[in-house]
Amino acid sequence: MADYYTQIVVQQTIPERLVSPFERLLLAEIFEHESSEEGIYYFASNGASCDITLDRRDLEQVLEQTTDRSRLRSFITDRLKKAASGHDYVDFDLSAVPSGDAHVILLQDIVRRSKDVLPYLMLSYAYTCNKMRPDGFGGMGMIITPARILYQSTYAFFENFERRRLRKSTSS
Repeated sequence: MADYYTQIVVQQTIPERLVSPFERLLLAEIFEHESSEEGIYYFASNGASCDITLDRRDLEQVLEQTTDRSRLRSFITDRLKKAASGHDYVDFDLSAVPSGDAHVILLQDIVRRSKDVLPYLMLSYAYTCNKMRPDGFGGMGMIITPARILYQSTYAFFENFERRRLRKSTSS
């Protein structure tokens, strides 16, 4: 049986002052991270986590502290209200976010608020496998701007090359 892996790196270090307490709490569960004087460096050694568990008190506290607009806030607060009140920890399935990948939404919200301090973020995705298989290797590049999310996989890159090559050979 083959095991497939996804690794993700956010290329830029994000200045800590641009990340709201709410975003910091969620991103720390979604990604592995390191902090430095320059800011926070996010990465994932096995894909962005979709199933996260948050301390109820910590979550309630950051929701009170955070005034920045977040497109995930209503999703999280709705799930928090539905969770059993007697539990100290609440589980969230971020794959159920209706408008896309939670980590992309959070990062785009940060870029939107940052003005020109952080005009875009670049994410590199690596897809690997523990066995040599044609579908087991590749990747994707993503650029997150305030208005758009651009991405291309290695497979799309190869397909574009083949289409151009075929167009040239038929037009000759």
